[in-house]
Amino acid sequence: MKVKRLGVLASLGALALGVTLIMGCAVGAKETPTTSHFEASGISFDYPSAWKILKSDDPMRIAYLNEASTNTMLQVIKETVTGFTLKTYHDNYAIALMVGNPISGNSLTVAGLDAYEGVWNMKQGTTDYRVRQISLAKDGIFYMIFCSTAPASFDKVNKDFDTVINSFKFQ
Repeated sequence: MKVKRLGVLASLGALALGVTLIMGCAVGAKETPTTSHFEASGISFDYPSAWKILKSDDPMRIAYLNEASTNTMLQVIKETVTGFTLKTYHDNYAIALMVGNPISGNSLTVAGLDAYEGVWNMKQGTTDYRVRQISLAKDGIFYMIFCSTAPASFDKVNKDFDTVINSFKFQ
């Protein structure tokens, strides 16, 4: 009888341990966002699948995406510029659109190249935006990854901007 009772207790203990492990894994698991891949005009990057690719009539805009619920937009601009350093190009673009003072700025590496990053606010009509601007150069051509969203959405959407920037490559 004692042996049978010990067997039942051992089975219950194993069951409880199994349930605990399964629950711990399920609670600790993080949902991986679904991404899509963009590849055109000599560049590629990953982006959240909820974003939509838009058409653009601007020949300098080689990628144009948006996500309507957070008023998020991403553009990649390709421009041949002479007479400016990349830093001057980056700063002049920001100064032309910025409202107030810059929020942050630093140097970083994107696609294996030196780049500049700035975060600042902008107003277009009556709509406020928070912008994350990344500028880099390859073979004498300047590229700008221009990310914008409503200021209240910036912290949430910034991880999506990271997905684009961290996966950005030249073909």
